[in-house]
Amino acid sequence: MACQMLTIDAVDVSGEQHFDIKHEVFKTSLDLSGNKKTVEPARLKVTTSNSTALAEVVGCGSCYGAESPQFNCCKTCDDVKKAYFSKGWALRDYNGITQCASQKPEVIPEGGCRLNGSLRVSKISGNFHITPGASYEQSHSHVHDFQNIANREFNSTHFIHFLSFGKVYPNMHNPLDGTVEVSHEHNLMHTYYVKLVPTTYIALNGTPLSTHQYSVTKHLSKINFQALANGLPGVFVQYEFSPIMVKLRETPRSLGHLLTALCSIVGGVFTVASLLDAFIFQTSRAVSKKLEIGKFSQ
Repeated sequence: MACQMLTIDAVDVSGEQHFDIKHEVFKTSLDLSGNKKTVEPARLKVTTSNSTALAEVVGCGSCYGAESPQFNCCKTCDDVKKAYFSKGWALRDYNGITQCASQKPEVIPEGGCRLNGSLRVSKISGNFHITPGASYEQSHSHVHDFQNIANREFNSTHFIHFLSFGKVYPNMHNPLDGTVEVSHEHNLMHTYYVKLVPTTYIALNGTPLSTHQYSVTKHLSKINFQALANGLPGVFVQYEFSPIMVKLRETPRSLGHLLTALCSIVGGVFTVASLLDAFIFQTSRAVSKKLEIGKFSQ
């Protein structure tokens, strides 16, 4: 999916939401071959039929069946969309809506997007996701708007080069590093259920490093765009913190350990050499005896 249509959001169980995270997260547009594009495209925005402002109804405009005490009048297209979302409905078509007459969905060219950076989340269960469409909050719900995107076939193929929850200590293993997921169908939702284990790593010099190890379970589901009730196309990372903590300490090996290892190596070499010597001696002795009694001839 192209960078113009992708948003990175974070939501936790306390209700805290972060929309379209851009701070410390960087996007690089790629072509279909995975090469970096020379010109960065503009962020997805609403296009209008002319250079004038968005259409606005004079007086009290209709909300097209979504009227409520909160939304009695809908003067702009945004008002109509908010009224629909407050009802829990999806506004699937702008046709016939006067306030949205000047808006045209934008056709996004095919391409890819490389994301790198970091984001901060609270130490409680939650998720962060990479999905298409503009995101915002409506009636305490996390909502994505696809109306400004004309092409609705999203390919969620992705390659996770590196993903960690905290700093990395020597020889640390992150299960999602190098993950490749190729979507052979459109509009798929990839969900990674991550179990985080708080970890303290103490180096030889005594410096502690607080980080998190994790295990992961993958789930794949097909999204029905007619309903959008079972999720969104894209990549979701659902994380949950474990109630236990792991402490790792790096310790140097003692001189006695080194001497023991050397002795075991030398002893092993002598044992193997003695076995080979005995085998060769017995074989040569048997051959010599058979030659003496004439069982072997030239």
